[in-house]
Amino acid sequence: MEREPDITLRLSWQNGRVTVVVLVNGLPAHEAPRARSVGTGVLVAPGRETPAGKAELLGKLLFPQQVRPHVAERAAALGPGRYLRLRLLLPGPGETGPYDLGSLRWESVRLPSPLATADAWARWADSLALPPDGGVVLGRHPWFALVRDVVPDRPAPPPAAGTGIVAVADATSVHGGITTPAGPETVLEPEPGAPGDDDRRRVADAVRDSRLSALLVDAPATAEGIRRTLLGGARVFYFGGHHIAGGLVVAGDGGGTDTGAGGAGGGSPGTGSPGTDGEPAGSLVAGGADAGAVGAVAVAGVPGAVGAVAGAGAPGTGMPGTGMPGTGMPGTGMPGTSPGTAGAGARWLSVDVLAGWLRDAGVGLAVLMACDSATSWADPAKEPSADHVERLGRGTSAAEELVRSGVPHAVAVQGKVSHRQAADFAGRFFSGLVRGLGVDLALREGAAALEGAVAVPVLYARHDSADLSVGELLPALRPARLAPVAHRLSVVAGPAQPPPDERHRVQLDVRWCLAERPVRDVLADPGADDLVTVLTEAERVLLGARAARGLPHEERRRWYVCEVRDGRLPATEAALRDAVAPAYERLSDGAHRGAGLVLRWPVGQRPGAGVAGELDRLHGFGWDLRAVVLQVHGGGEGEVRTTAAGLARALGNAEFLLRARTPDVEGAGTPRRERPELPLPPGPSVVAERRGARELLGRAHAVVDPDRPGPAPDIDVRAVVEELNSGPGWGTPAAERQVLGAVRLWWPALYGALLEAHAAGRTGPGRSAALRLAAERDEDLDRWLRAAEGRVPDPSGFSPLDRPTAFVDAVVLALVRTGQRDGEVFEDWLAEASEAVVRAVRLLDEGFPGDEGPEEEPAEVAVALDRAGALAAVRLPELDPGGRWPGSWALLARRQLTPEIAGWLYGWDEEQRRALGIAPGAGRFDLLLEDQLLVFRTALAPPLRSEGTDV
Repeated sequence: MEREPDITLRLSWQNGRVTVVVLVNGLPAHEAPRARSVGTGVLVAPGRETPAGKAELLGKLLFPQQVRPHVAERAAALGPGRYLRLRLLLPGPGETGPYDLGSLRWESVRLPSPLATADAWARWADSLALPPDGGVVLGRHPWFALVRDVVPDRPAPPPAAGTGIVAVADATSVHGGITTPAGPETVLEPEPGAPGDDDRRRVADAVRDSRLSALLVDAPATAEGIRRTLLGGARVFYFGGHHIAGGLVVAGDGGGTDTGAGGAGGGSPGTGSPGTDGEPAGSLVAGGADAGAVGAVAVAGVPGAVGAVAGAGAPGTGMPGTGMPGTGMPGTGMPGTSPGTAGAGARWLSVDVLAGWLRDAGVGLAVLMACDSATSWADPAKEPSADHVERLGRGTSAAEELVRSGVPHAVAVQGKVSHRQAADFAGRFFSGLVRGLGVDLALREGAAALEGAVAVPVLYARHDSADLSVGELLPALRPARLAPVAHRLSVVAGPAQPPPDERHRVQLDVRWCLAERPVRDVLADPGADDLVTVLTEAERVLLGARAARGLPHEERRRWYVCEVRDGRLPATEAALRDAVAPAYERLSDGAHRGAGLVLRWPVGQRPGAGVAGELDRLHGFGWDLRAVVLQVHGGGEGEVRTTAAGLARALGNAEFLLRARTPDVEGAGTPRRERPELPLPPGPSVVAERRGARELLGRAHAVVDPDRPGPAPDIDVRAVVEELNSGPGWGTPAAERQVLGAVRLWWPALYGALLEAHAAGRTGPGRSAALRLAAERDEDLDRWLRAAEGRVPDPSGFSPLDRPTAFVDAVVLALVRTGQRDGEVFEDWLAEASEAVVRAVRLLDEGFPGDEGPEEEPAEVAVALDRAGALAAVRLPELDPGGRWPGSWALLARRQLTPEIAGWLYGWDEEQRRALGIAPGAGRFDLLLEDQLLVFRTALAPPLRSEGTDV
């Protein structure tokens, strides 16, 4: 969603009155309006809806006469797909006033609705008049997002190592008596049937398969559990539970040793201000009457406060710090009430302390799904005593305190939120985040789950934070647009690269998810598709088929993607963990299928001499890598082939895979092109009157940037063929084939029409050259033969070197596919075909598949039958239920992994499933069994052959 430039509204106190000014580049855009005195008329008691009268007062306060035109003018540019962010710059700590402006219910202010006309906005700007429909509250308006800006006291924390972690703490079940800086409180027991830690599950489900990974604090969350979880770093912190008096309610640790950071000296209670020896001091966690616990100290000013005494850099150890030792001296305040939760008790965790932990962890976003966490805890609606105000101040909200203390963003709640509402919000909010939405738009999605509730989620942000996001959460990958099909190619020296051979076509999900031994493949992929999504879906298909067969549960393989930088692979496990998406999840202790890793290797990065060793090192990181795929991308087909071949050679691989582009498909976009490997024949000196062969050759020579060849020339393909038939044309047949190859690369649609014109009207050797080029892809060859309408050149018209067996086989099988098997020309071609193709044709003559099935036919015959189109309507589970025909294994390598295919495989014998990597390894070696399985393994992945010879 596009966004208009932000409007910043500075809210200030002036002698107890409020003034609002629009800031542009930090300077007022107009004269300050008269400060307005509103008293407590704009305050709303916690847990209550905002009355219409108070919402109207808030509207007058937020949008005075001088401000409204700025908003109304920008509203004209808003609409579906475009919104405006209103940033309310709150007063700083030195600007005191009767109450906390950030805690006011600004979301309840009404603006003209999306249906309002320009005249309606003009009337609103003039007099705050709303259209007849009553407008829409700001918190639900689809054109606006509201952000409370805070000037921080500290710089933003640098991102920590654990940048993919969402630390999730749930304390919703904690209840009972608790002591806070404001005095004793009682946390009510959850209602029967409350969903408990449902928000933990919803967060974990939302971030699964994204760059974020949920790290769950044991529930109910304790202060120590939260601290320890954050030690490794995190990007997001989520808390679900209760908020009281500017702190969070957590469970006790059971021994009165709730902890926090820093030692205890004579500093201010609960603030972390310097102690007598310069170390942080004060209460970290307050609770019940546990002040005499070992290693604990009661802090003056905070009744019954308990905190582990620690020296600098050693939080929570219980060892004496540099200030007052942990004597367990009683505090001056009232002891806390009895513990709430069984054996642990409710404890109060200071937001100041939590902010320090979040800063140290590098957290960029804190989410507090706790009642009134966005409301000043010293609520003026409760009219605190003068003594209370003198000792503790009016206070600000927990969310504002976190941002002022350095956390870049904080989401919190105004009003009361139930456990179920918190869970619903969490699921939708994090779903928006992992899709790459900014925090403000993700907040809007989450707020939709609270429609009709009193609770209002709000966003606080650093005033210097222009980008309201927590970083890139999803890999910048294109969705998978092509079927996961590739061709196996030999690693050959020199610039000449052989065309893909249809005999060696493979299905990538089968090749990488059904492998007995660890896979190490190099894939040349000009399309740069998202392979992880395709492979993860294949793993889910296998998981479902296994469950349907009633086999013991086995965790699916986790697939990850990692971008390779500067030709170097991650050197440490931590570096790999931080670089992959989705975020790494530790393997379970039970049965599992290990992990798979896609390493995206950009064209132009040369592998170092030690790349094979770097790849070996990845297997030592304890991830149980069963498959590693190096996906070469970022260039045209020729470029990625060259890079992939060099990378495969550096790894010691004899082959690599090519995922060649098909002709442009809907939604695929413009593919990257490259120049033909051989130079084009000389261009024409004179352009012919008709837009034919000379014009086309001239346009091909005029291409300067192969990535941007420009639109296809307006060429009459029949004129091209007539001109080629009547003169020298483009030179030799090899040159003509080269021009056609260039057209195929740059203008695929024109190439198809030109191919048909050659088949229908070209004469002489040029027609055979076009057939030879078309035979490189089965779909092009079918097109050529149909356009030829039975006029197929005799094989004797090709020199022996120009009619290799693979070419002959392709023509024979294409003639079968297109229904042109009758006649002497077909028999002439069949006479020079390979034994497997001849046998496949004879089987079709005999009525294959028949009632008896394939029996002992070689796997090569199955591939030939498949290419002939004879198996398109054949269901493999019916053709070979037990997987006993080697040809079934060869066909498996060429078929997509569907639920039917997966169910068929899990019905095989365990020994056969072991050869596919979907059954445990053999307990003992059986030579006879291994010889039998070798036939199947070879059929699944046969040696590459070039004109009938092993490579």
